[in-house]
Amino acid sequence: MQRAGRAAFAQLLDSWPSAGSISVCCGKGNNAGDGYIIAGLAREYGLAVQLIQLGDSEALAGDAATARDWARARGLDAVVGADAALSGEVIVDALLGTGFSGELRSAYANLVAAINDSGRPVLAVDIPTGVVADTGAVAGAAVRADVTVTFIGRKLGLFTGPGVSLAGRVVYASLNVPDDVLRAVPGCPLLRFAELAPLPPRDANAYKQSEGHVVVVGGDRAMGGAPLMAGEAALRMGAGLVTLITRS
Repeated sequence: MQRAGRAAFAQLLDSWPSAGSISVCCGKGNNAGDGYIIAGLAREYGLAVQLIQLGDSEALAGDAATARDWARARGLDAVVGADAALSGEVIVDALLGTGFSGELRSAYANLVAAINDSGRPVLAVDIPTGVVADTGAVAGAAVRADVTVTFIGRKLGLFTGPGVSLAGRVVYASLNVPDDVLRAVPGCPLLRFAELAPLPPRDANAYKQSEGHVVVVGGDRAMGGAPLMAGEAALRMGAGLVTLITRS
């Protein structure tokens, strides 16, 4: 949790070096613990810190409770509830993390709305509040972040669905987790077109039957765009022959 907080705070300084104050919004889980670490580091750095806690901070447990106590030792007291006016030049979203699913409760939805309406830049911790980490889905409200610092693994929800536009710029922090730990967790490879091997050169004597046949099935009346684009893409990528099976 200390590594996560330090990585997020370092990115905050890198993204907004002239900021003199921050508002850190914390929920009730480990995401809140990261927020408390960020708040404590900001206080040590000399920034003005507004710390907002949804729910009872005494209910925090485990590492999150340790982070809370660490921040308190640096003179930070949280304002409880979603009614406090956000005063920071940068807002840190540490409300809900990867365990979220469903819809936001009213207190969270109200604070999310205040964050989005503030007009100030937002740093999301691990994933924007309201975005489902596995799918990128949003049911109702979600934080619109300018930068998201995600830890240990890149969450699928940052690269699919509404999560793509809500996450802003995604910064990955491995937190120095060993590679053997990462290999033990099933994942999905991140496809980067710049890293793909180039297509082999086409034989000067090639003809369409030697370069493969792609069949695209899909579309409906007045809904033929997807198969048309898929067929054209296959031709552009080098297929020798493309057949579309669709409506007339």
